Amino acid sequence: YEEILKLVMANKIYPDNFSELLINKFPHEMIDYYSQKVQGYINNKNRSSYQSGAQIALIIKEIYTKILKSSSKWEDYIQNILEKYPRHPALQEEFKKIF
Repeated sequence: YEEILKLVMANKIYPDNFSELLINKFPHEMIDYYSQKVQGYINNKNRSSYQSGAQIALIIKEIYTKILKSSSKWEDYIQNILEKYPRHPALQEEFKKIF
């Protein structure tokens, strides 16, 4: 499983078939992985990318709230995104929907 994680983290494979397993075994590493994906969508700076980023952020929400049992960490994560991009109304709208 560690080898699969290494491949995923190196962006050599997408975690599709292994995501549930990886999330359960390596939740913190997968938060990092998905956070990078969210940031990539945010960097595209258009509404459809913000929507895609918000959908991936829901995976992070699930890891924080269901696996790590830390709603406050999820709230900190999403709040940080909202505070970092105050002048991006489309981003604000899409990410507030999942908050």
